[in-house]
Amino acid sequence: MNTNEFERSALDEREWQAQERARIAARTGDGASLAQDPLAARYRRVADALRTPLPDALPADFAARMAQIVQAPAAPVDAPLGEARFESGLMRGLIGVFALAGPVVLSSLTEVEERSLALEVRAFGRPGRRHLLWQTPDSAAQLVARALLLLLLIGLIVGRLSGALPPTP
Repeated sequence: MNTNEFERSALDEREWQAQERARIAARTGDGASLAQDPLAARYRRVADALRTPLPDALPADFAARMAQIVQAPAAPVDAPLGEARFESGLMRGLIGVFALAGPVVLSSLTEVEERSLALEVRAFGRPGRRHLLWQTPDSAAQLVARALLLLLLIGLIVGRLSGALPPTP
């Protein structure tokens, strides 16, 4: 068990016990037992509030109060207050735009970097005319070795077809 989980479970147990003591004290009407326990005393107030019944109906003059509130003239809005609302709304909008634009700009910069690396890997920075395949120049020794290997391959094929070479197992 994690240390934080142990501390949390011990705290939950103390809270539960305080709630139970407050509930029992509220049911029995014993307030003296909670004098030494401020946590249980707080829960006693909650228990008392939960025990009181809610009002069954709206107040008798509820409709008259609502009609009075609805018919009351709206308070006039002075121009500086209206301008302040506009400016604060504009400022909130700009902050929102910058909050959204920041990640977009960063992701586009990352994408540009990835594309430039991909182009560099594909040799787009190579001098000369661009084409799909290009040959690297061979030295004289490499040309001789390539020609000898080609002649050896042709000799092996002819020897195998003519029966001069035994079949491979």
